[in-house]
Parts: sequence; C-alpha cells; structure tokens
Amino acid sequence: MSRRVSFAYHYGPIVQTGSHGLPEYDAKDPVDIRIDNSRSHVHLHFGAPGIHHPQSAVKGLQLDELGPFDFLRAIFKHRSSGRSLDEVFGFRVE
Repeated sequence: MSRRVSFAYHYGPIVQTGSHGLPEYDAKDPVDIRIDNSRSHVHLHFGAPGIHHPQSAVKGLQLDELGPFDFLRAIFKHRSSGRSLDEVFGFRVE
C-alpha cells in the first residue's frame, strides 16, 4: 500500500531562480496559496507565507484530500476566470 507522507502545493510569484533556471524557494517568499504538511499537520497559507491556517479554520475544503491535479485544475481555473482563489477552491477561513 502506498501513501503520501508529505506534500506542498504552492502558487505564487517566483522571487528568484537558481543557476539552472529553476525557482529557488525561501520560506519568506510571498505566496498566493500554499497547502502543505511541512513540520506539522496539513494547513493552508493564504495570502501570506507565515500564517498557518489549520484544517479546523478552513471551511469548504478538505486539505488532506486535495490531490496535485485538483490543485492545478483550480489554479488554471483561477487564472482563466479571474475569480479569487478562495472562490475557485471553494473555501473560507474562519
């Protein structure tokens, strides 16, 4: 049986690239949306990298059930429709 142990879905501006032209990540980089389970339970970053919204504060979206293709489809829908990320993903933070 296989399972996903850790993951991070990140959407936001590319601040810097490395010598091979690939994005380099820094935890302080701006973020539009990131869903990850780095160093803790699954949580949401929405509009700011340092604020962790736990699942209990996120209504309408089950964070640990979101797959990578679901995330990408939502990002493409956001970009093509001009709708906000929270509207496209169907969540609100309380």
